[in-house]
Amino acid sequence: MQIILRLADLLDMKKYRISKLLLSKNLENMSGTSAFHWISHSVTNDLKINVTYSTKDGNVNITGKDADYYSFLQSGRIEEKIELEIHFQSD
Repeated sequence: MQIILRLADLLDMKKYRISKLLLSKNLENMSGTSAFHWISHSVTNDLKINVTYSTKDGNVNITGKDADYYSFLQSGRIEEKIELEIHFQSD
């Protein structure tokens, strides 16, 4: 559960999450990591996640004697492609 929450937090990087006034007043007191996160929020307009799935072709025997033991979810049969589309502020 911690990993899911951390990923959700990292991917929620829109500029509404920070105050530019607070950033400018506290930037020199922040660690490099914190400053990076705050600045990345301040310049990000939007983030979109695009996910596509595809299956690999293969011979599937669902009528033979081993049909009861066959799984369509064999390792490597389904491919998942995840694309992050980040829209930065252009001004």
